[in-house]
Amino acid sequence: MSERRNLALDTIPSYRDLLVKDPRQGCARLDIYTLFDLCLLWINREMKVEIASALQHTEYGKLQGKMMCLPTDTALQPHPKHLERHAQIASELREATRRRSDRNRSRPIKGVTGVRTVGNEV
Repeated sequence: MSERRNLALDTIPSYRDLLVKDPRQGCARLDIYTLFDLCLLWINREMKVEIASALQHTEYGKLQGKMMCLPTDTALQPHPKHLERHAQIASELREATRRRSDRNRSRPIKGVTGVRTVGNEV
């Protein structure tokens, strides 16, 4: 690894360090943080974990519906409005992806006018 790259990595605090200092700053596990950041995981109004349908049959599916463990000090708890906004963004992204997928499924392939298989000529 280059000296420059080592220097860059040294200046980025780990999420674990951020969590120890202030739990509002991030998740303890980088994979969970990444899923949250990609809006594939969000927290609902009841402070329960929600997982995107694409992850339901993965190791993360077991997190679906689990209650979030919150610090007892309310000053250190995530702000409900921030979590609500994140969940709304996740919902909007899922809907946009679904609409794009539906459009692509119904769009004909350019230049293809019919389907013909070898050996089944009429």
